[in-house]
Amino acid sequence: MCVDRDYWTRTINFDLLLEAQVISPADLHLLRFADDAESAWQELAAAGIQTANPRPILRTSDEGLEMMPSG
Repeated sequence: MCVDRDYWTRTINFDLLLEAQVISPADLHLLRFADDAESAWQELAAAGIQTANPRPILRTSDEGLEMMPSG
Protein backbone atom coordinates (compact mmCIF):
# COMPACT_ATOMS: atom_id res chain seq x y z
CA MET A 1 0.00 0.00 0.00
CA CYS A 2 1.48 3.30 -1.11
CA VAL A 3 -0.13 6.36 0.41
CA ASP A 4 0.08 9.41 -1.88
CA ARG A 5 0.36 8.17 -5.47
CA ASP A 6 1.96 11.43 -6.64
CA TYR A 7 4.81 11.10 -4.14
CA TRP A 8 5.53 7.45 -4.95
CA THR A 9 5.37 7.85 -8.73
CA ARG A 10 7.82 10.77 -8.48
CA THR A 11 10.09 8.86 -6.09
CA ILE A 12 10.12 5.52 -7.91
CA ASN A 13 9.99 5.33 -11.69
CA PHE A 14 7.80 2.25 -12.02
CA ASP A 15 7.76 2.52 -15.82
CA LEU A 16 11.56 2.39 -15.90
CA LEU A 17 11.56 -0.64 -13.61
CA LEU A 18 9.15 -2.37 -16.00
CA GLU A 19 11.21 -1.38 -19.04
CA ALA A 20 14.42 -2.68 -17.41
CA GLN A 21 12.54 -5.88 -16.48
CA VAL A 22 13.38 -5.36 -12.83
CA ILE A 23 9.69 -5.93 -12.11
CA SER A 24 7.02 -7.60 -14.19
CA PRO A 25 3.60 -6.21 -15.11
CA ALA A 26 2.18 -8.69 -12.60
CA ASP A 27 4.37 -7.14 -9.88
CA LEU A 28 3.10 -3.69 -10.75
CA HIS A 29 -0.50 -4.89 -10.43
CA LEU A 30 0.23 -5.84 -6.82
CA LEU A 31 0.74 -2.19 -5.89
CA ARG A 32 -2.14 -0.30 -4.36
CA PHE A 33 -2.27 3.47 -4.00
CA ALA A 34 -4.34 5.54 -1.60
CA ASP A 35 -4.69 9.24 -0.89
CA ASP A 36 -4.81 8.97 2.90
CA ALA A 37 -4.92 6.50 5.78
CA GLU A 38 -8.69 6.08 5.59
CA SER A 39 -8.70 5.22 1.88
CA ALA A 40 -5.69 2.93 2.46
CA TRP A 41 -7.67 1.00 5.06
CA GLN A 42 -10.69 0.83 2.74
CA GLU A 43 -8.48 -0.52 -0.06
CA LEU A 44 -7.00 -3.15 2.24
CA ALA A 45 -10.43 -4.16 3.51
CA ALA A 46 -11.75 -4.39 -0.08
CA ALA A 47 -8.82 -6.71 -0.88
CA GLY A 48 -9.89 -8.95 2.00
CA ILE A 49 -7.09 -8.03 4.38
CA GLN A 50 -8.04 -8.71 7.98
CA THR A 51 -6.11 -8.53 11.19
CA ALA A 52 -5.21 -11.96 12.54
CA ASN A 53 -5.50 -10.82 16.15
CA PRO A 54 -7.65 -7.69 16.49
CA ARG A 55 -6.72 -5.51 19.42
CA PRO A 56 -9.01 -3.08 21.20
CA ILE A 57 -8.51 0.59 20.44
CA LEU A 58 -7.72 2.62 23.55
CA ARG A 59 -8.37 6.32 24.01
CA THR A 60 -7.21 8.51 26.85
CA SER A 61 -9.78 10.54 28.71
CA ASP A 62 -9.96 12.45 31.98
CA GLU A 63 -10.86 9.16 33.69
CA GLY A 64 -7.86 7.30 32.24
CA LEU A 65 -7.81 4.79 29.39
CA GLU A 66 -11.12 3.99 27.72
CA MET A 67 -11.75 1.11 25.33
CA MET A 68 -13.32 2.13 22.01
CA PRO A 69 -15.71 -0.15 20.16
CA SER A 70 -14.03 -1.94 17.25
CA GLY A 71 -15.39 -2.23 13.74
